[in-house]
Amino acid sequence: MNKDEELFMTGPIPGMSLTGEPRNVPWENPPMHTTVEDAISYYTEKLLDPEMEDNIIDVLDNKVDIETVADHLITSSVMNGMHSLDVGILVNPVVRELVMLVADSTDTPYVESYKQQEKDKRIPRSVAKRMVRAISEEMQQAGQTVDTMPQMNTDQEIPTAYKGLMAPVNTQQVPVR
Repeated sequence: MNKDEELFMTGPIPGMSLTGEPRNVPWENPPMHTTVEDAISYYTEKLLDPEMEDNIIDVLDNKVDIETVADHLITSSVMNGMHSLDVGILVNPVVRELVMLVADSTDTPYVESYKQQEKDKRIPRSVAKRMVRAISEEMQQAGQTVDTMPQMNTDQEIPTAYKGLMAPVNTQQVPVR
């Protein structure tokens, strides 16, 4: 018996997850906090605990953004049966604010979201169009031409034989178009 067959034979059988005792894991039980208000008070107590504050500061010192910290806290709480996923989504902005409050209280520098930071760095399309238009007008006034298409270097020899991994076996074939 080879290794793949051996792994296949030791894997779970269909329906095996249904043979365990019901409500044996946290996500099969009702959540502890069913309302947004309960979840907010849970996170307020949890995040303002001095030991948890130290952990949050350590994570932020390692350059993890607030968005990631809040998402991790909420996901682990859902997994542990503290609240449902929909309550977690509704509580997410409050958790972010609490994490920022902890960071501000200790003067710890933080980044709210690396995704948002990248979006803020981009130049809007309308601004880029105006810049290109202004530069092309300046070049035309100066008597220079604006090349919109780069010129192909015709001095190079174009290979006629197929090369590479995906080349046809019979190199005399004509490519289908």
